Parts: sequence; structure tokens; C-alpha cells
Amino acid sequence: MSLLDTISSLFGKSPNEGGGQSALIAAILEHVNEQPGGLNGLIRQFHEKGAGEIIESWVSNGENQTISPTTLHDVLGSEAVSNLAAKAGLQPNEATGLLAQ
Repeated sequence: MSLLDTISSLFGKSPNEGGGQSALIAAILEHVNEQPGGLNGLIRQFHEKGAGEIIESWVSNGENQTISPTTLHDVLGSEAVSNLAAKAGLQPNEATGLLAQ
């Protein structure tokens, strides 16, 4: 079972059904895989944009820190957010809002 299948099963949907949230999950996983360095590259990007503590809380033990949609947008950049939103059939602000959750 692929990582996408595993994550999608947590939401009870296949990656191709349900639009919105499940499509956004598929898009963000694709984005991570396309990053130079994959997940480590994305973590580096968070650090470079001043959100290193947030992402470190997500990939380590303990409580996850929250992230605002604005901070997430700043880290990912407008082009990436627009691409993710388009793939999920959402507006950019909807995409960052869902991802921030």
C-alpha cells in the first residue's frame, strides 16, 4: 500500500473521490515528492522561511504546533499554493485553510 493510499484510508476515501480534502492530500503528497530533497527539502524550506519549529513539531514526538494559513502560504509560496489549490479544485485560501488544519 502506498503512502497516499494509507493517508487516504484515514479519511475513508480513495485519492480520486470526494474532491476537496482528498484531492488536496494527493496534491500535497505530489508536491512533497517533487521537492528537491523530498520531505527533507520541504523541512528545509520551512526552516528557511522561519517556520522550522512548527514543522519540527510535526515530525517529532510530542504535541504538534499549529500553523496559520498565512504562514503556510508564506512558506510554500503563491505559485505552489495556487498549483495545489487548482489540483484540488479549490481556491488558494481554501487550500491553505484546509492544509493548516
